[in-house]
Order: sequence, then C-alpha cells, then structure tokens
Amino acid sequence: MEARWLQGELQERLGGKAFLDSDDLRDLRELQESVRDSEVLVVLQSASVLRRPYVLLELYTAVQAKVPIVGVALTAGEAAFDFDGAGLFLEGLESTLDAANPGSSAVLTKAGVRLADASRVLASTVPHVISIALNQGASRNVLNATLADIVEACRAAKPLAPAEPPARGEFSGRRTPPGHEPPLAARLEAASTLQRFFLRLRLARCSPEEAERTGLQRGDAAPDADPAARRTL
Repeated sequence: MEARWLQGELQERLGGKAFLDSDDLRDLRELQESVRDSEVLVVLQSASVLRRPYVLLELYTAVQAKVPIVGVALTAGEAAFDFDGAGLFLEGLESTLDAANPGSSAVLTKAGVRLADASRVLASTVPHVISIALNQGASRNVLNATLADIVEACRAAKPLAPAEPPARGEFSGRRTPPGHEPPLAARLEAASTLQRFFLRLRLARCSPEEAERTGLQRGDAAPDADPAARRTL
C-alpha cells in the first residue's frame, strides 16, 4: 500500500513515470533493464524488504549500473525498518537470506548473481544510501514536507561505488564455512572500516562469555569507524 501511494506521489511531483517492481516480476531480465533505464532507484525500506530477492537484485543491478539509490524508511509499527539489522543481514547474506526466506537465493542465481558478490556489493554500498524517514500516519503537512525531501534526495543522489573483491589470499569472512569463523578479535583486525562497524554491533550483542572467549572486550573498537553509518543506511 505504501509503495503504490509513494509511486503516485512521486510521479506527480517529478513529472515522469515511476516504475513499481511489483507490477511485473515475471522476467528478471526485464526487471534489471527497468532498473538500468531508471534515473534513480527509490527503495521503500520496511522490516522485510531485504528478504525479498527481487529487491536485492534491483539494488545490486542499480549499483553495478551506477544508478543512484534513495531509501524511504518506514518508521512506525511492525513494518518499521531496522537499520542495524539490515547491515548485519547484508553482511551475512550467504546464510541469512535463505534462512529468512527459503529459496530466495535461487532468484539471484537465476539472474547470474552470486550471493557472495551480492553481499560484498550491497554491504559496502547500502549503508551509504540517502534515507528519508516516512510515517504515513503523520499529518498531511508533514507528509508533504517528507515528499519534498524525497524529491530533493532523488535529484541530488549520486551513484555508489561497491567495494573491490578481496585480493587472492586476503581474508573474507563471507567465504568461511559456517562454524569455522576465526575469533571476532582476528576478524576485527583484518576487516575494513565498514566491516569493523558491523563486527562491533555483533560484539555488543554477544554474551560476556563469548567476548572473553574471543579475547575482545566490549568497547574495544577501531577509532576510525564512522558512527554516523548507523543513521545513513
């Protein structure tokens, strides 16, 4: 319902056609071509949006085709978008996607996209997407202001550059079989700034026993990670 409403509002304000992916999901190639032909991809960020393989395919295609992405995050009720959880979900996409939505990885595979590549590309770009908060229960004046912000964000959005694939021999946690991951302390040492941010989120949620076992205490974090990343997904 929110997506259809947003489609109509943006078409009126931008003066052009806004393609809604749910209008036609039968042909993945056509879906990808629609993304490549777009001036900007607007993603309605809900609690379950990243569990949809078609959304992941659209995001991946947009990044690869250098199509700017703008997020519109739902803020109220059970559908509210979880920024921290989204980052962790994308970082572990090879295991999280099918666990959350069995069989979803087959859609990406059919489109020629490896989960490892999707995880690398999306985890290194989606956290930098401009995101506008949306509460459809707000007053009309507030909604008009929100829509104006979305339109401005669409016009100002720039393409995002994904992280480069790891060099031969470089550690990549996503390639490690489940149950064989190195201790969090070692992963923190080897990871990029963005990965360190995600690992610290995981550490903050682990038990004292796990923290002691990994040799890393709560609060041990690389100082160069950007705390604002939590708010820019």
